[in-house]
Amino acid sequence: MFQKIIETNRASDVSIHTLENGTLCAGFEVDLLDEELLENDQLEALLMSLLKDLPLGRTLRVYLKSEYSNLDTHEHSRTESLKDIGFVKNRAFLFLEKPAKMDLSFFVKHKSSKGQSVLTDFLLFKNHEVKVKPLSQKEVESLFPVLQDELFHKFQTIDLGEELVSVLRLTKQSEFGMDLMTLSHIKDLLPLPYTIGVSIQAVSGAEAETFLRRRSKQNSLGSDLNENRKYEEAQGYLEDITLNGSKLYRFEWQCLISRKSEEYLRQDREELKRRLEALGSIYIESVGALESLKSFYLGEEPHFTLLEKDSTLITYIPLVTRGESKTNQVYKNQSLAVHRRDESLSYINIFDPRYESFSWCIFGRPGTGKSVLTNAITRALHYDPDIKIIKIDVGGSHSRETEILGGVEKTLNLNEPTGINPFDVILELGSTKEALQILATFLEVLILEEGESKLSKIMKSDLERAILEYISLSKLKLSLKGFYDQSSEIPRKELLQRWVGKGVYGNAFSTDKDDSKSSYFNLNNSLTYFNFSKISQALDPDYAQGGLAAVMAQFNLEMLKKDQHKKKVVFIADETPFFIKKCFSFFNLSIANVRKEGHGFITVSQKSAHVVVDNDTGILDNSPNRIYFSSDGDDETFKARNQLSSNSLDSIKSLKRQQGEFSECLLKDGLGERVLKVRLNSEEYWSYTSKDEDRRKFFEIKKACPSLNLKEIMQCLSFS
Repeated sequence: MFQKIIETNRASDVSIHTLENGTLCAGFEVDLLDEELLENDQLEALLMSLLKDLPLGRTLRVYLKSEYSNLDTHEHSRTESLKDIGFVKNRAFLFLEKPAKMDLSFFVKHKSSKGQSVLTDFLLFKNHEVKVKPLSQKEVESLFPVLQDELFHKFQTIDLGEELVSVLRLTKQSEFGMDLMTLSHIKDLLPLPYTIGVSIQAVSGAEAETFLRRRSKQNSLGSDLNENRKYEEAQGYLEDITLNGSKLYRFEWQCLISRKSEEYLRQDREELKRRLEALGSIYIESVGALESLKSFYLGEEPHFTLLEKDSTLITYIPLVTRGESKTNQVYKNQSLAVHRRDESLSYINIFDPRYESFSWCIFGRPGTGKSVLTNAITRALHYDPDIKIIKIDVGGSHSRETEILGGVEKTLNLNEPTGINPFDVILELGSTKEALQILATFLEVLILEEGESKLSKIMKSDLERAILEYISLSKLKLSLKGFYDQSSEIPRKELLQRWVGKGVYGNAFSTDKDDSKSSYFNLNNSLTYFNFSKISQALDPDYAQGGLAAVMAQFNLEMLKKDQHKKKVVFIADETPFFIKKCFSFFNLSIANVRKEGHGFITVSQKSAHVVVDNDTGILDNSPNRIYFSSDGDDETFKARNQLSSNSLDSIKSLKRQQGEFSECLLKDGLGERVLKVRLNSEEYWSYTSKDEDRRKFFEIKKACPSLNLKEIMQCLSFS
């Protein structure tokens, strides 16, 4: 009934299979083409390249197999979650067939004769622009149906024993025209699973010209509008072929659907037919279903073909998608698995080796999904034991997450010393340029006037000179108090007085006090969360910004330490527009060091305008990887600030979200732009949510059941 492989030979790393009827074929798994990362002309060129070298007498088959899956073979932070959520698994295959009627002696005699030898034919895709992987015999055999001893054929249905099958066929191309995205968008709406198969055969130039001239004569210009249209179409095709080098092809387009029950099969094939009719006339095979099914698989001649020129035929090839191609995926265990618009999986890898820098910005209004994604990225990074995370915010919204992940939460208050000596950076790194930059930037934060974001270059130079002089003269242990006492040329020395001795913040960086807090800035934990909510709520912004400066100084110190066993460090600043303004120089310095040292920095904000201070776009300019959940401000200013095109802005404005289901965002990085879907299962939702209503439910369960731990409370809420 269906062909089987009776022999397999290897030639230049390609398996060439002989089927029962003598047909030779070779199969390849092929990368889908991402319509969001590739320009239209790139897509067209890649698809046209599949056709241009197809020899006469051969058959090119293209299959797209799309099905639901909940098993991701990669290990990462969301492996278990995806078992609940699931995703669409798309796989595409190319097969090149040489029928038995061809002269098989060419395989032996003319291995170097292009267009004639079997080997040359089957290597067409070996080093092709479209990325392919040769299939083994076992992989090819898995694409054939599993059969019982006898087939039963009903109206529109074939009973294969283990499943019921229907075949839908394109019987006439669309009269309204298609583009490369038409099929891509339709397929995302089709009920799963399904397989689309396209068989293509080249028509010789002479045959194509004869056929089109005959069609022109049959549909000469007259009063019939339909005949006039056919005449003009034939004339256009003829001109393309004779003058522009276009080619004509016979092709068969089918969609195979299999289900376990007649009810589901009937229901889904009607839905498939309705959706696919944007491609043209779709027919559900009835009396000819068995012959159509045979022609769907390898080794059989097409059952019902259409004629089309190459530039239109490519719109029917099911290789374009709004999803990730395997070539673009660089998976690591710290990658975050998210969905694409076609519901396939994509991976956000903060440390993708193809990036120039590992600095990121995430923007979005409240409720758009920004905080959820930030938490998900934190968990993904935490999954890798070779990464340390430093996280700060002023809202205290990461305490639950820190407890779940076993991290350490630290807070500042006015009554206790931090235990940090900022001049220890010199002790750790020596009197290097990098150490001086960190220390000078730290001290700059302490002496800023109200409304300032940075010192002038002259004043910054004076500060650096004073530091160098103190380092060279001091024989004692270096400290902020010593610097203040021994240096007379400190810019704005009166402002620094607040941070030493009996000054209002003198406790903060004192080396004379009890050293019990010295571990405050110890970053040996995989996750350290600095919660600035208390100090911010105490309306003491100067002390808060001094504390942040200390945290950022320690982060830079961690990056610059020379340690062969040093872990990667990622700094996440969540919703800190005030800190960005007051510590702008430190943000810029940190991002510069991240780029140089290969660590990570993530700035999270409601608006992109919040990371621009005094028209300085340094944070944006040096954070090439960005994720947008929404736009902010007027359109033209937003586009200019973020260096976005009008199409990019349209994409951001058309992003969709559904409460409790998913949020869409636009990822812009060095690879291009694409829309991602952040989907959560129920337990993830309750772990991430910061809505007031959800928080109340959490505390109600905690109060009612005090013996439950945090994870158990999350599980209870996920069942509600």
